[in-house]
Amino acid sequence: MRGGKPVARLVPVTPAFNRVRARQAVANIVDRSKGVTLGGLDLKDLVDEGRR
Repeated sequence: MRGGKPVARLVPVTPAFNRVRARQAVANIVDRSKGVTLGGLDLKDLVDEGRR
């Protein structure tokens, strides 16, 4: 406490990083992106256009 007011709040530790769940999330993203195209556009041209 500082000046009678709390300066921090103690909270329980959150569970550790779940590597299996993270890998599943990445696999889902990759699966959903299959078949998605830019319709013949070049990614570099789109990035350059976004910078203008």
